Amino acid sequence: MLHHGLAAKTCNRGQLGVAIVLNTDAQHAFEQAGSWKKAYGDRILAARLRTKDAKGKPLRLFVVVGYAPTFQHTQEERQEFQQSFDDCMAEIGKDEIPVMGLDANAQLGTAASGTAGRLGEGGRKGGVLGPWGLKKRTSYGQDFLDICSSHLLCAPLTWFQHKNYQTWTNPRWKTKHTMDHWLLRRADLKRVVNARIHAGMSLHLDHRPIMLELRIAANLGKRKGSAALDRPQAHRLIDQ
Repeated sequence: MLHHGLAAKTCNRGQLGVAIVLNTDAQHAFEQAGSWKKAYGDRILAARLRTKDAKGKPLRLFVVVGYAPTFQHTQEERQEFQQSFDDCMAEIGKDEIPVMGLDANAQLGTAASGTAGRLGEGGRKGGVLGPWGLKKRTSYGQDFLDICSSHLLCAPLTWFQHKNYQTWTNPRWKTKHTMDHWLLRRADLKRVVNARIHAGMSLHLDHRPIMLELRIAANLGKRKGSAALDRPQAHRLIDQ
């Protein structure tokens, strides 16, 4: 497990911690990339993985996890996170594939929710969002969309049709929200086989996990089938 957080807890629940959990193959890929990892501020952690595709060609992944401030945080804290995010994006090499999992604390909506960023709506070249998901978009969500647009990113969860899209439910009002997102370069969207909410997995948290099935083979033509994702060992991630 690669992790980053504050040196000491500031509350009983803890805050700002982020981690990347690697299985055996991913750990080997991490070591092949020189065991490189880097934190950007208190809220973002990145690691490089180096492996090979189905044809034996080198493949480099730049894996990122992050935890954005909420709308209740100060403008200074939100700007600090944006600067850390920009610094992280600047680290990514042209030959690397960024795979980013973020608790963005922002509702992005869908391509039909209004302006989806400067680079166009879903279904158009360069669009951040697809047509599927919860329609509501907050002002903070629009700000985050602009950040995604500036880095040519897209949100794969909105490009796949599923029954459920809520990753967090307000405990008081019971309203449903999509606060957690995968982000990829728009050019790498063709690599995604599926992106969805994992409703059946619980880590005793108030957020639902998001799953991404990514094809890394050199030949990205349409496949006849899709292999099932390995079942995560959730009990190993629970702090006893």
